[in-house]
Amino acid sequence: MPTAFTCVSLSAASVHAHDRAAIDELVQSFFYDIGWYPDRVEHVAGAVRDKKLSLLERYAVHTVMYQKDIPNDPSGDTELTDWAALDAFIEDFTAPLKGE
Repeated sequence: MPTAFTCVSLSAASVHAHDRAAIDELVQSFFYDIGWYPDRVEHVAGAVRDKKLSLLERYAVHTVMYQKDIPNDPSGDTELTDWAALDAFIEDFTAPLKGE
């Protein structure tokens, strides 16, 4: 059975190559620790919803965003997911399962 893993992380929205490399390393370490190696891995940036965060959480998340040069929406709802890319990943992964 083919398997896939979707990793949601602010680092996936970073423009810095070292951030992307760091999440790849963390994910590979996670797979090693649990003894599972999926066929496909997709990194997804997710979203930041300020209204769902405490003041301390908001400060921490916005600090990380600032350090990684990730733009912040002044509304407090920062959508970082590239939905078209995620849809393409899902379609590509599931196509063989559907016999396409």
